[in-house]
Amino acid sequence: MHMGTLTTRCHYNPCFWTAHWNSAFHTASLLDPTPPGLSAREQMVYALNVKSGKLLHRKVEDVHFDKRPPVEITREAAEAFCLKYHPDKYDEFKAREADYPVYIEPEQLFTIMESLPPYPALIDVIRQGRIASAEEKCWLASFVALHFLRCHAIMSSILEWHSTLGIQPFESYVTLKWELSDPDRLAQRIVPVLFQRWILYSLNEDTFPLTDSPILICPAAILVALSPRMLLEIQTNVRGKDDECHVRRSISHSRLAYFRRRTIGNTFREIIFGDKALLERWAATKEFQDRHRLMKDTKKYNQLVQEASRELYQLNALGWR
Repeated sequence: MHMGTLTTRCHYNPCFWTAHWNSAFHTASLLDPTPPGLSAREQMVYALNVKSGKLLHRKVEDVHFDKRPPVEITREAAEAFCLKYHPDKYDEFKAREADYPVYIEPEQLFTIMESLPPYPALIDVIRQGRIASAEEKCWLASFVALHFLRCHAIMSSILEWHSTLGIQPFESYVTLKWELSDPDRLAQRIVPVLFQRWILYSLNEDTFPLTDSPILICPAAILVALSPRMLLEIQTNVRGKDDECHVRRSISHSRLAYFRRRTIGNTFREIIFGDKALLERWAATKEFQDRHRLMKDTKKYNQLVQEASRELYQLNALGWR
């Protein structure tokens, strides 16, 4: 396949999800998951950029993405990879005829993830304003686990870390795909989250902005803005049942302020929302100004993720290794 025909934009938050932060699209999608005449990618949102400090009005196809060119695999690299991971199949693999180089599209991996049940379940929960069954809760737990792996901060940190170890980018993507295809490995990530106490804040008005790395790992909870009107809180220090989720129709000022602080502290690129005024208020806060000063000249992710956002790695206690 010719490299020029491959995708270079890699959306770590898919457009069909981020489009809900446009109020008109979100309202229409509550009646129809694919509102006629409304393209998800074309929806406009306000984006508060933590590096520049600027607040822009942009299409969702132009936010929450990286430019990740297709990853090249040469014959030599492919054979070395096979020898490393499947030495018993090396002679058979080496004897195969194939045209090199070949390419991996990171966006294609994410597209495959989005076709799995967790992402449609997310949209169903957004439309319903609740988690309708134990099965749906299980799929939503799967979404939290899967999306954590593709978050901007985590993906960038992993690739940077692997690079320091001499691991080629294609190897990172292939091994990630293997992990996503392994039911036992996925269960290690999903089951511990499922059996914690779940609280779903489901409100009547747009309240919760979305950051580029939206799985917020806090000392005693995981917070995820599912939509501008829904916030999921998984209390990781309180056991719960797999078919239980507590729904709240309001949220305290202190909890909302905590969500704001954690969202800003987990932002590496930009925060989106449908209301310009709310993001202007966030931009004026001390925590945003501190984050802006930290991020404006930052080009490295691995050390920053470990030091400034150490809680991202605390999921080890839940089996998220």
